[in-house]
Amino acid sequence: MTPQPRIAIAPQPAAGWIGQAVVDGGGQVTSIAEAEALVWTSPRGADDLVALLAGAPQIEWVQLPWAGVEDFAALGIFAPAGPAERRWTCGKGVYAEPVAEHALALGLAGLRDFPERVRATSWGRQTGRSLYDARVTIVGGGGITEALLD
Repeated sequence: MTPQPRIAIAPQPAAGWIGQAVVDGGGQVTSIAEAEALVWTSPRGADDLVALLAGAPQIEWVQLPWAGVEDFAALGIFAPAGPAERRWTCGKGVYAEPVAEHALALGLAGLRDFPERVRATSWGRQTGRSLYDARVTIVGGGGITEALLD
């Protein structure tokens, strides 16, 4: 039988849905000292993560919560860590579909003068624009754009 991966959760405590997700995924929530993997739960605190990892060389894999990892990269945190380079993953794309849907809804609401219509107390003159037979340009090429185009 394969042993359960030992996974620490920081900086917030392991209680709640993240700890449950680790268990549901077959892992065991444990302390930093015993962990072989870490789920970092804050999109900030790159300095704190660097300090934590300096004292935990046994951690081989780190999961970051969001796609935006620039603050972490700026500290050189993704550089090899001794003989065994750490594996890094992040939440890239995890919110692409709901954000794409939200962006489409906001765009259509703006075209149809939704803010004005919501406050109206009587019928006004017809305004707004339709996308029917219109050309639409979408700027961007990341996961949100890909989800929007699907």
